[in-house]
Amino acid sequence: MASSREYAAHALVEVFDVPAAVYDHDDVFVATNGAFSLNLGYLPTDLDGVAVESVMHPESVIERRRDLTRLAGGTKGSLRAERKLVCADGSVVELTILKTRVTVENEPMLLVCVEDSHPLTGDIPEDEWWESTHDPLCGLLNRQGIYERIESHDSFLFPASLSSIELTNFEGIAARHGRQVLEEYVIRFSEILRGIARMHYGICARWSVDQFVLMVPMDEQWDANLAVATLRERSLKTSSGAMPPAIAVGGGRAENPDQFAEALSLAEKLMHSARQRAARSGDNDFD
Repeated sequence: MASSREYAAHALVEVFDVPAAVYDHDDVFVATNGAFSLNLGYLPTDLDGVAVESVMHPESVIERRRDLTRLAGGTKGSLRAERKLVCADGSVVELTILKTRVTVENEPMLLVCVEDSHPLTGDIPEDEWWESTHDPLCGLLNRQGIYERIESHDSFLFPASLSSIELTNFEGIAARHGRQVLEEYVIRFSEILRGIARMHYGICARWSVDQFVLMVPMDEQWDANLAVATLRERSLKTSSGAMPPAIAVGGGRAENPDQFAEALSLAEKLMHSARQRAARSGDNDFD
C-alpha cells in the first residue's frame, strides 16, 4: 500500500466559496465543508487541527474531476502551477497543481487537483529554500517569495487587487514595550492578514519590517476599505495586553504579473499619503 504522502500527491481537493472552511498549509489547499470535500492527507498529523478524512488513489483522480466538472456545467478557466511543499519530516516536494474555476448551482467553486509530485534533491537544501522565500518571524512570504510565486504560477491571481499595508505604530511599540512584545504584535497581525488572504484566494507577504503586501483576484469583492475594516476589528493580543493595530493602507491594481512592481509602487505612494494623514488624525487611514 502506498504511503499517505504518495497518495496525497494525487488527492483531489475542492475548495468551495465558504471562507470559514478553507485552510491553507504550505500553499496546499484543503476544504472541510461538505459531501464533495476531500482533505489532503499528506501529513501523518492533523492539518491546522483538521483531521485527515480521505485521500484518493491516483487512478481515481481524472475521472472524479471530470464528474465534478460535468456536475458544475463547465469550467471558467484552468491553470497549471508548480508549488513546493514542506513535509513533516522537513523534506521538500514539488507539486503540479491544476486549478479550475467552476460554478455549481450558481455558486463559485475552485477545484484544485494535485496531479503529480516529486522530491526536490537539487542544490538548494530545503531549509535554505524556506529561509530565502519566507519571513523567519511570522512565516509569511518575503519579497523573493512573492516574486517567485507570481513568476512561477500565480497568473491565476490576475487581474489582482493589491494593498500595501504599514504598521504605523511599529517603532512606538518597540520603544514602549520592547522587542518581545513587538514580535508578538507582528506575528498576530500576520495571522490576521493570512486569514484575509485565504478568505479571498489571495496571497500575502511581509515586504519589510513594518510593511506588508496583500493580493487578491479582482473577481473577489475587495478593496482597501475591507482591509482596514477587517484589520481594525481584530485586537492583537500580546503579553502586554491587547493592542488595536494602527495601519496605513494604499491600494493598486495589476492586470498581469508584469504590472506587479508598478502597481505596488503606486500602492506604496498612496500608503505613505495615508500614513501622513493618520499621523495628523491619530487614526487608521487608507487611500
